[in-house]
Amino acid sequence: MGEPENLKAPTPGIAEEVSYKNRLQQFTQRASIPLPVYKTFCEAQHPPSFRSRVWVNGTCFTSNTCPCKKMAEQEVAKLALADVIRKVKDEGSSLIREGTVTTVLCKSIMNEYAVKMNMERPTYDTVQPKGLLPVFVSSLVFNGVTFTGDTATNKKEAENFAARSAILSILGSESGTTMSEIVRSKFRLFDEFKSRKDSSMVDDSSMPIGVNPGEKLVSLNKRKEVEVNGDTVNDTFASLDPTLENPSVVQGAHLPLHEFRKPRLEPLLEATAPPIVFVPPALELSLPSSTSGKKKNRKKKKAKKKMLVDSQ
Repeated sequence: MGEPENLKAPTPGIAEEVSYKNRLQQFTQRASIPLPVYKTFCEAQHPPSFRSRVWVNGTCFTSNTCPCKKMAEQEVAKLALADVIRKVKDEGSSLIREGTVTTVLCKSIMNEYAVKMNMERPTYDTVQPKGLLPVFVSSLVFNGVTFTGDTATNKKEAENFAARSAILSILGSESGTTMSEIVRSKFRLFDEFKSRKDSSMVDDSSMPIGVNPGEKLVSLNKRKEVEVNGDTVNDTFASLDPTLENPSVVQGAHLPLHEFRKPRLEPLLEATAPPIVFVPPALELSLPSSTSGKKKNRKKKKAKKKMLVDSQ
């Protein structure tokens, strides 16, 4: 059975590059970058000549002239993809090198990277050299390679320094794109957590009397969690803010509720003049009683005198 005559042969040069446009689309979605926008135009009819432009994350890329529209779009997508990957890697490296405040995310980043790449999690070996000052040095073993971090004042910080050394090394390798995506997602979550915390502190400072501050802190506890093989990064964010280590404090379970009741306003009574009552003077009240008493005494004296006279 022969091949059908109407089967067209594929256009040369497109089969290998057909994935660049899809890869650019997928990469921008994973990196939370606005999707690319293409604009292709024909520069000449005979022979046909096409040129394509694409805008990715505020940058415009232009292809060379191609004999067909698809080839022009694939060529410009290849240029844009290479540049975007390079920028994302550089951004991931700069985020890791920012300082010790963000170093607490490094162990969580390494664990998520190991799970995503279907590899064993890194193992840590921390030692405390003898000396006057208490310092710790940690070594990390991942995929058969050992990474040593800088000296630290405690064991947890030393392990994060070792994880940071491993992350910086992986960012410079072929799998650095995957690591960079994890780094950027972790830092977006960290920035969101920080902004919610700052807004909660502003709300608490302007809180009216009688409002339970625990109600404001409950919303802070409802933050986004990134799960890594059953583990979460809650401990990481709790180390950034000591108040989050005790959930009862965050949820406001033991915070007192000071209830404020507005006093009820009673209408003022109108001032009315009291009735005029005539009160007789005290002397006038006592005079009748005194005169009547004198009369009784006189009558008694007269009766006694009369009895004495009769008896004689």
